[in-house]
Amino acid sequence: MGVCVLGLTSVVSAQEYHYWTNQFGTRSALMGGAMVAGVRDTSATYYNPAGLAYVPDLTLSINADAYQVRSISIEDGAETGRPLESSQPGSVPLLLSGTVLFNDVKLGYSVLARQSGGSQMSERLQFSQDLLYGGRTVDMPGGNSQPAFGEQSSGQLEDYRGQMSYSSNLSEYWAGLSYGTLLSDRWSVGATAYAAYRSQSSLIAQTARAANQVTHVAATQAYNRAVEFQNLRALLKLGVAADWEWIKAGLTLTTPSVSLSGSGSSSLVFSDINNPIQANNGDQLLDGRQDNLDAEYENPMSVAFGLEFLLGQTRLALAAEWFDKVDPYTVVDARSENLVLGNANTPVDADEVLEVRDRARSVTNFAIGIEQRVSNRYTLYVSARTDKSAFDRAPNDPSLFLNNNNYDMGITTWDNNNITVGFSRTSEKSLLSVGLSYTFANESDYQRFSSVRPFNQGGSSSSFFLVPTPGEFGGDETDVSASTVSFLIGWTYFVK
Repeated sequence: MGVCVLGLTSVVSAQEYHYWTNQFGTRSALMGGAMVAGVRDTSATYYNPAGLAYVPDLTLSINADAYQVRSISIEDGAETGRPLESSQPGSVPLLLSGTVLFNDVKLGYSVLARQSGGSQMSERLQFSQDLLYGGRTVDMPGGNSQPAFGEQSSGQLEDYRGQMSYSSNLSEYWAGLSYGTLLSDRWSVGATAYAAYRSQSSLIAQTARAANQVTHVAATQAYNRAVEFQNLRALLKLGVAADWEWIKAGLTLTTPSVSLSGSGSSSLVFSDINNPIQANNGDQLLDGRQDNLDAEYENPMSVAFGLEFLLGQTRLALAAEWFDKVDPYTVVDARSENLVLGNANTPVDADEVLEVRDRARSVTNFAIGIEQRVSNRYTLYVSARTDKSAFDRAPNDPSLFLNNNNYDMGITTWDNNNITVGFSRTSEKSLLSVGLSYTFANESDYQRFSSVRPFNQGGSSSSFFLVPTPGEFGGDETDVSASTVSFLIGWTYFVK
């Protein structure tokens, strides 16, 4: 029996739209997850259940927490002239896997954190400037008009304050039961049945206020959007493996998930008070929260293929996995309800603004790992892999009030790349593994999801006079960079 303690994953933000963020198992982490063909430990439950046929009976592997630093920087992300940043230490969650005998049948089991993480960002902007006059007038009852915002002449200053904050959290755990068996000396098949639990939340809050220094009239806009849900679903992974003396091959199919149960909540608070552009329509105030809503989450179908070559003292492993697209679907299903408070020209239904929808594009990830044995005790590793984002931007629907589901489920639209190096030391009863992992990403056409700069001071165009609300952006782009540095250490103890 072997007991392994290892920290082995990389997280950048919550990675809501990435499928290869985490890697599991001592060798698997150092090989970059290129394990579809050559996996021969209990991480086979995840990478290829056909590999369980080669795992010794009664094996236990425990992967404990490790520590890392992950950071995000969005160039001028809230249009303040400063980068919008998030930098947080993180820990790798627990993985438990092993094999048991049940009526002389060997079964594998695993509990793993497939995705985890979070991000927090905030920004603030303040200044004094003539923002609100500009020669505009407001029509009054009886056909009269008056200068906008109470000003009698241009040039009067307004004190402006704008701020935003964003936070997200994601955790997803898989628990699986596996079976693998030999069909011949060279071929094996296997399957893992998984139950997957996902908990996800996001919050964006944005406020803008301006007050005239002479008339003391104030205007304010506020936007607060929060979503959270939990979902339990089931999926199946099937695998086949072939093993010759100098080459191994593997193929897996992961089925789309089937939702079993789920619930969530969705809320929106929006106010537009004393807006001189919208003065003829009156102030707007929306406030609504709905709990105990039906919620689901969908995993796509995926197909993975891998090869592993034995070249003397060197092993070269290759792997690729294709993920199918996910068509638009409802994650959190809102109930019909008018959210407008007080008088309003047009009611706004919760179906338009509280419902959460999602979609995902098809992506393919690649990994390469090299294992070099330098002595009976020491082995060196180097690997590289991609982790592409499946984020699929949904078109805004101008017929719906403030409707944009693009950022309800996450902001990680960038593609990640990972490099890992490490070594292992083998003794009679133990195995020590140490590695360093670096994940990085850069995107030059990232679309902002928030702004605190008034549009008439050079910010993004908007029908709201202070700042645009999330969802009104029409392709406003900037640069983003993200990185994670992880230290990996594992210890395996073998019990004969």
